[in-house]
Amino acid sequence: MGPDKSPPAFAVPVLAREGSEAVFIWTREQLASDSEDGPHLRSPLPQPLKAGISDNSGASTSQHGRIVLPAGTYLFCQGRLKDTESIEQTLEWFFREAWWTRTTCRGPVYLRLIREDAKTAVQVIVESSIKE
Repeated sequence: MGPDKSPPAFAVPVLAREGSEAVFIWTREQLASDSEDGPHLRSPLPQPLKAGISDNSGASTSQHGRIVLPAGTYLFCQGRLKDTESIEQTLEWFFREAWWTRTTCRGPVYLRLIREDAKTAVQVIVESSIKE
């Protein structure tokens, strides 16, 4: 990662208004590569395949579309957004923790940013192959 530690351009719209949120979608292969030491996040982050943004104004941003997670069992982790590095750290921690616990993930990787209590939470959500 370069010297610019600001949030990536795709994250900026969610940072302004309390209660606003955004979801960004990638494939695992876009975000991480595997080695014998476990997965490692690719850097810089690629542009997401899809994004959905709500600014808490009652109307979603139609240019990005609506994103709905299908019913299922998901793995989840959360951190705080400080800069681009905090997004990357949360994603890498998620992939490495899933690898360490031998938990198999499938489907897209959802990164959710939500503004609450004057801070922005970073959430990583991926469907688990474990059945309830």
